[in-house]
Amino acid sequence: MPQCTKFGCGKSWEPGTGDFPLCFENECPLREVWDHLQGQSSRNVFRTRSGPETMQGTCLVAGQVSQSLDWLRGSCGKTFQPYDMKGAKSASTTVTLRNGEKKTCTTTDQMHSEMVAIRWMIQNGHWKIYLGEVVWADDEASITLAQFSTTEPHCGFCTVFLIAAGLPVGTPTYGNYQLASRLSYQLPVELEISPHFIARVLDRGCYCGFSALKRMLNAFINLSPNQWLLSIYDLAFVDDRSYVPRNDSLTIVGWNQLVEMHNREIIYLAWKVIYQQLMQTNKEH
Repeated sequence: MPQCTKFGCGKSWEPGTGDFPLCFENECPLREVWDHLQGQSSRNVFRTRSGPETMQGTCLVAGQVSQSLDWLRGSCGKTFQPYDMKGAKSASTTVTLRNGEKKTCTTTDQMHSEMVAIRWMIQNGHWKIYLGEVVWADDEASITLAQFSTTEPHCGFCTVFLIAAGLPVGTPTYGNYQLASRLSYQLPVELEISPHFIARVLDRGCYCGFSALKRMLNAFINLSPNQWLLSIYDLAFVDDRSYVPRNDSLTIVGWNQLVEMHNREIIYLAWKVIYQQLMQTNKEH
């Protein structure tokens, strides 16, 4: 079992368990072992280039993704409006802190103002992600429209992601923003890597819809679906249908393994599938 050689650390890690210890060191000897083994396994297990298998895999889950997106839209209880920015080149989102102080965020590059505001609130400790929803960090209370509001209508991407995150929606639309076809929409990293949040997007708001996530990831794993399990931080294991006991005779792919991967390649590809279906279903509406 590899053990960290850094003085005073003492952490160890059993390769193959997918349970890498939490570490914030810039130069971590144990992480060097992890990175080396990850590099070896990535060449054998992960499929990060588009090919017949990835195209077929993403086509197989397209209907599942579209149905979940439609369910999320329908769950917000609001009438969708035309995506009319009324001449504005970007949107503005205002968040109100507990002490009444206000912070206004605007769209930056491909990150829309709503996501910029979420990122700022999380990174400054005001909000956190709990089971895929964005809530107040101090008491896990829901965030209200008075505390999080956008002057312009939400694009069709932000609309769905705000609903999935349990955040208030001002004016929902089916609008594809100007650069939607590039599929390079930017989520705050905290949302991007949250397995509970992506599960909510893929499984009609269900934070534990990890089997839906596993079915999507099949397109990017160089194994038959019945040859591997998805591990959510070693706390839950799923196949394509349900939760299952850990089975070491199968290849176990840990979500943390995907988070630690260079450029989070597999997670990025999974989100691109969602972005593609968002753009397509927005057009259909």
